Amino acid sequence: MLSKLACAIPLWMCAAATVCADVTVRYEIKFNVNLPAGALQGPQFDKTFRDRMSKMGEKPMRMKNGKSRCEMGSIVHILDYPTQQLTLIDNEHKTSAKLPESELGERLFGLIPKPKEPEMPKDMPEELRKAMESMQEAMKHPKTTVDAHKTGRTDTILSILGEEREVVILIEMPMPPGMPAMTTRMVMQIWTAKAEETLRNQAVREMTGYNIWQDRFMNPIATIEKLIPNGDEIFKTVYGEVTKDKTMLLRTHMAIYMGANQSSDPLFEVSNELAEISSAPVDDELFRVPADYQPVAPEEILKYILPGLTKQ
Repeated sequence: MLSKLACAIPLWMCAAATVCADVTVRYEIKFNVNLPAGALQGPQFDKTFRDRMSKMGEKPMRMKNGKSRCEMGSIVHILDYPTQQLTLIDNEHKTSAKLPESELGERLFGLIPKPKEPEMPKDMPEELRKAMESMQEAMKHPKTTVDAHKTGRTDTILSILGEEREVVILIEMPMPPGMPAMTTRMVMQIWTAKAEETLRNQAVREMTGYNIWQDRFMNPIATIEKLIPNGDEIFKTVYGEVTKDKTMLLRTHMAIYMGANQSSDPLFEVSNELAEISSAPVDDELFRVPADYQPVAPEEILKYILPGLTKQ
């Protein structure tokens, strides 16, 4: 679950775009995992994934004439909103690929190796085997409690007035009798532009228009349901809170706690805040594939987006 959650973050980031006028937006991302190296998905995770996440905020997202451009390291995403076609560009290997935007999440998640269920020793006592099988089955159906509410707090971010929502998700994994439940808590603060900012600020207005368009035509919830079985309700709640007012996202902070000591440092933490926004003209060349780049299958580029998690 944690690795898929982490994988979803760059997809959410590239979803913040517009439909019509020129807009440049950049978010600053801070990312931290308080786990031993390789604890989530193998030894490469610690270096490659953290490095990639730390660089995500270095490049702005740009929008022009119904297209958006988003960069993650050497990989560029160009999305044509009227046709819903996505162009991927790998500047390091000088390749490009095209695919329907609706297939991006499924193809990217499909490159992540599926974890194998642990095999139980053949000589394990029958009573212990049944207890282990019961626990494995119970962990597939955790008890989930969600509390989402407005906090009443407001703040001004780059001269844009925003308001805060908080989402607290408690996940309890049943355990065998005599053992405490395994508890995970996710706390997320979400800051969005107040509705009146759409009238005052052109860039905020464009972003708000895109949010409405995306919710109506791109159906991100359906993608979540395909990619994360048994976890779709959690992501539906988070996505619903982020997009509830359909206004521009200004700031988010998410922390994940696990175990009995919920007051300790979070295991996983990521913050995301608007650092730049502009309505200045954007160069048309940024939305074109260089002539000397070779076309390849989308997976040949997608595998480099999260090299610590995906199959090479």
